[in-house]
This record gives sequence, C-alpha cells and structure tokens, in this order.
Amino acid sequence: MEYELAIIGSGPAGFSAAIYAVRAGIKTVVFDKGIGGGLANVSPKIENYPGFESISGMDLMEKMKKHANKYADFKFNEEVKAIEKSENEFILGVQSISCSAIYFLLALEMKKLAACWYCAPLFAKEIIKETLQLPETYVPMAFFTVGYPLKAVKVPPRIELKNIIFKFEANEGEK
Repeated sequence: MEYELAIIGSGPAGFSAAIYAVRAGIKTVVFDKGIGGGLANVSPKIENYPGFESISGMDLMEKMKKHANKYADFKFNEEVKAIEKSENEFILGVQSISCSAIYFLLALEMKKLAACWYCAPLFAKEIIKETLQLPETYVPMAFFTVGYPLKAVKVPPRIELKNIIFKFEANEGEK
C-alpha cells in the first residue's frame, strides 16, 4: 500500500500528527510496535491534559486512539525495522509481532518443546480487563507458556503442497 506519510510511534504525538495530517489531505499510516499509546499508557493518572481534570493514561490513550482511527490507517504490533530511500519514495521494512511469534513457536517445536501463545490480551483488552477484574492501569501484553509435553503428542500428517494449491486455468479466449 502506498502512503504519503508514515508516522512511527503512536503515543500522544503520533495520534495528534495522524489526525492533523489526514485532515490536511495527506494519506497517512501509523506504525507502532505495541498497542499504541506509548508511555502514557502506564501513567496511572494524568492531570495536566486539556479537557480532563484527571484521567488514567490508558483511558486517555484509548480516547485518542478511537479518535485517530477515524482518520489514519494504524498498524499496531508492527515495528519498522528498516527505512530505505529510492528516488522519490521511502520503503519501510516492517516486522509484525504475530510473525515473530510464529517463528518463535516453530523454533520451539524444532526443539521438541510444547508451547502456546496467549495473545487475547492484545486483541480483546476490555474483555480481559473486565473478566479478570484488572485495574485501570492494566497494560495488555501477550505471553507464551513453554515446556516439555507430559506425553508424546502425535503430529498429524502433513498435506502435500500440490493438494492444497488451487490451479486456475485460463479461459480459451484469454490465452
């Protein structure tokens, strides 16, 4: 996808920049290696932000995220690893947390370890917070459980690649 502006980081400044850029007619994408909100997320109380006498950092960032999401495209849990300039454009190399997690799980499997990735806190923060009755200052994160299985696990047989790839034949008139 092509954008005119890429903002790296979605703390208060990133959210604000995204809103102003898109309102100025600039096609914008915002990358954040976390869930958005930056360090403000871990502030238990913010008392110097216009419009709020007192608010938790996480609540303020949720409000800013909701507002900014109406304007720009956001890529959370995706870290910009490289920036390359070519002629009149920049190319960003992005690493997704989910891709990193998959590689980690595959490496554990090769070592004959059993593992499970619990990512629900990243994607269903409010449900997790409410169900577990967590405090307002709760910062969601994913975690892994890793260990040796108690008993041998039978690995299902692999399906051959040729059996899962669909072949599309061109119509006679399109050849």
